[in-house]
Amino acid sequence: MPSRRRVLAAAAVGVASLAGCADIDGRSDRTDRPTATPTRTRTAEDARTAAEPSAEGGTDESGGSDDAAPWHEAANEPDYDKRLRLDNRDDETHEVRVVVRPPDGEASGDEPLFDESVAVPPEATTVAYAFETLADRYDGVREFPVRAELGDAAATLTVVTSECHGHFEVVVNENAGTLDATYAAC
Repeated sequence: MPSRRRVLAAAAVGVASLAGCADIDGRSDRTDRPTATPTRTRTAEDARTAAEPSAEGGTDESGGSDDAAPWHEAANEPDYDKRLRLDNRDDETHEVRVVVRPPDGEASGDEPLFDESVAVPPEATTVAYAFETLADRYDGVREFPVRAELGDAAATLTVVTSECHGHFEVVVNENAGTLDATYAAC
């Protein structure tokens, strides 16, 4: 059985090895982290595929049971209460061009549903487009390609109108030369 002194010494070494990882509030003291992380656009088809049971015993792609993943129902339920937000993390106002296209397979030629420049005040978030305006025009879960442009920088994402997707955002980074697109999915 280890002596009390050895246990205390091991604990002290463990605490010392973690020193500097977090400040008093428990936050990291690193300032070199990016402000937003670009993500892969997950489509409604990805969500439906992941929700389907596999032939090897009813598990999804993550290895969990179908019963443990109730999100698969949300992936197939339409929800047009979505907003594309522009988050300006710079200290200057920026004009961001936002283009929303119809879902793939829709016969509308090159005509976008929305194509406007939106002014975003410094260190503020602005709603650029509300997808609820499309609820009477489209039904079911749809995928709307979105492109945001700021000078030479561009970011793309696909807004999926399912209950499983939300918080669609384009971030103007602090250096004002780059854009990142993010969203949340279950």
